[in-house]
Amino acid sequence: MTLDTLIAVIGLAVAAYQLMPRARQLDLWVRIRPADRLLLMLGVFGIGYLQFYSFFAAFGLTPRLGWSRWNLTPERASFVLLLLTVSVVGLRLRFSRLSRRAVPHLYALIEELLWNQNYAEAAHVVDRHLERLSRLAGTDSWRKRARRWIAPSPAEYLEELAPLRLNADTIAAYRRPHRIRAVARKLVSPFVRYLPQTATGREGAEQLLSRIQRSREFAEAVAKGRPYLAFKLLATPNRDMFEFLKHYMRALLADSGSVLHRELRDNPGAGHGRAAQFSSADQLLGYFFNDPRVSERLSIYKPVGDAANEELLALRREHDSDPNNLSADDHFREDGCWDSPLYATIVFFDLMVTAVLFGRIRHHMWLLYYEVLTARMIENHDPRDRHTQSDSFYETRYTYFIYEMVSRCRDWILSVERLTDDAELFDIQNNDEYENHNIPKSAIICLVRILLDVMTAPKLSDSYKSRMSHLVFDTYFRLRRLNQAVFA
Repeated sequence: MTLDTLIAVIGLAVAAYQLMPRARQLDLWVRIRPADRLLLMLGVFGIGYLQFYSFFAAFGLTPRLGWSRWNLTPERASFVLLLLTVSVVGLRLRFSRLSRRAVPHLYALIEELLWNQNYAEAAHVVDRHLERLSRLAGTDSWRKRARRWIAPSPAEYLEELAPLRLNADTIAAYRRPHRIRAVARKLVSPFVRYLPQTATGREGAEQLLSRIQRSREFAEAVAKGRPYLAFKLLATPNRDMFEFLKHYMRALLADSGSVLHRELRDNPGAGHGRAAQFSSADQLLGYFFNDPRVSERLSIYKPVGDAANEELLALRREHDSDPNNLSADDHFREDGCWDSPLYATIVFFDLMVTAVLFGRIRHHMWLLYYEVLTARMIENHDPRDRHTQSDSFYETRYTYFIYEMVSRCRDWILSVERLTDDAELFDIQNNDEYENHNIPKSAIICLVRILLDVMTAPKLSDSYKSRMSHLVFDTYFRLRRLNQAVFA
């Protein structure tokens, strides 16, 4: 490789860097590490040395490597060195891990992508670095840990003593190693000035995770383009995790083409008071419900229930264009309902409560959202077509949704027939007071409150009220026939 060729290669590299989008330049600075810079410097120095090999040979500054035996000239050697340098640095960049020093560069990259509304690329970058970023946010650097050991702050010292029970035995057992540690700390204390007082890498990683999880637009992009990335983001416990979950679930419910609607549509028989295990093809439902403790930990009922409640409030303000005041014909009940965020919420709650009930988890999962949604739906109920003959029972889609909620409440209550071995489930007070650890009793209270809303609603027809009351009383008598007097 001649000097002209080398200059041309350098010029092309500089031009390619200048033409790179700002996001790509920042991503390059995130990936490159001090060792990579050193390799590049050594490669450039070596190539320059080989290009001026004859000059250095005149001064006797060249090693006798016997290159002529391999027919290797300095020009060819410089080309080989260039290929090796580019290959090694390229591989290191391809498989590099995020370092603490690179966190500010990653923060700048994410900010650049979010400001430019390039959310898909931001999700891709986060997916690449999230595992390492979560680890950095949860641990201090070795220098910070060393400073804490040598010169702990009062709070860190009390944290060190916290596991001990302060009595004569534990104090005596702790005194000897504490003296040894005190001597060691005194010996190395002169070096403490070179150690950081704050965990800058950790703080930067925490701030970046917070910035990502609090971005509504980023959550919507994840829901649309990389829905399973949410599992990783929800595995990083912090205060902003629930903010991300709120935006994420709202985006999934609002988009009828989302993975949530697809998986619900693919499992029409799930729920209804029977536990279900979802396959690997249904990753979202499997994540939340195959292990119901995940749903309980995330309080998944809140973002889903709040999203449905806000949807009903928005429809109330746009009353004239509310599609749910159309009749619930056969086509809607069989297929069209799956595109509705309200129906998706009803089915999601059914799957959630059923999973928790059969998972023997003592939490009602706020199934009383059904009663809240019923009250909103009755407020919005205003039939547009009062002359539909084939579907006269369901005057509007709202009445169909209410019927579905009543039916699923019945399923939760009657599921006690398949849980007779759960003695704790039947250890309740026979009254109308809340027992939040007991799903069947909470479902009974919810069902009665829904019936009260229906019976006192002047907007609903007498035939509809009669059918709803029949369902509730039929549930009561079925419990009596099952000898479940504790619930009846």
